[in-house]
Amino acid sequence: MILHPEVTVKFSLNVARSVEEAELQASGKSIQQLAAEAEAEAEFEIANLFDEMGAAQDGEDLTRD
Repeated sequence: MILHPEVTVKFSLNVARSVEEAELQASGKSIQQLAAEAEAEAEFEIANLFDEMGAAQDGEDLTRD
């Protein structure tokens, strides 16, 4: 592209493997960030499940006495 010396142009190039990935990149996120967020959410849900199971088990132990 040849421009006049006093003319400046700013453009960005987005290279992605899919439309979804391009949209993520355009929003400022990456596939790795999305995967890390999903993994953290899954770990949180698993921890809550075990906490609930432990609380339910503790409640059962109290009713047996």
